[in-house]
Amino acid sequence: MAIIESLVAELGFKIDDSKLKQFKTSIDGLKSSAISGLSAIRTPVQALIAAFTATVVITKLAADQSAQFQKTAERINVSTESLQKFTNAAKLAGESPEELISALDSLNKKAQDSRHGDAGAIMGFGRLGVNIREANGQLKSADRLLISVADKLKNFKDPTLKRKALGDLGISENLSGLLS
Repeated sequence: MAIIESLVAELGFKIDDSKLKQFKTSIDGLKSSAISGLSAIRTPVQALIAAFTATVVITKLAADQSAQFQKTAERINVSTESLQKFTNAAKLAGESPEELISALDSLNKKAQDSRHGDAGAIMGFGRLGVNIREANGQLKSADRLLISVADKLKNFKDPTLKRKALGDLGISENLSGLLS
């Protein structure tokens, strides 16, 4: 505004001061409206940025969990689909998915030990009458072993023998209800 006033003074124009003040008031009003308009969109923009950031963080966490789930499935010799089904079944039954994963891990290790001649592992599967090999001679996956163990546990009437059989295979007795 000062530029316009100095230009008018330099050129010696005679103008109505009231019109200049009116023009200045209009410009100030526009400037104020622009600033408040920017303030009004700042909050929604901040909310959008926060929502986007939260989405990125959640997506990253989901990807990390998925990768961890994949690694767990590979480590315990089951498919991710099968592991998902087993952990969901554990949750629905009110059991700990972590204990179920531990049971699958233990069965996988015991099957490996049995394959290498470990007497305790051989006896653990033998006590239940579970064959650790598929018909083609390959070692059963941990999920297939767990299904075989669960099928055999149904025949055990004595809870003490059931707990002993589970213990021999490194499976928590807390899973006894889920497996029988």
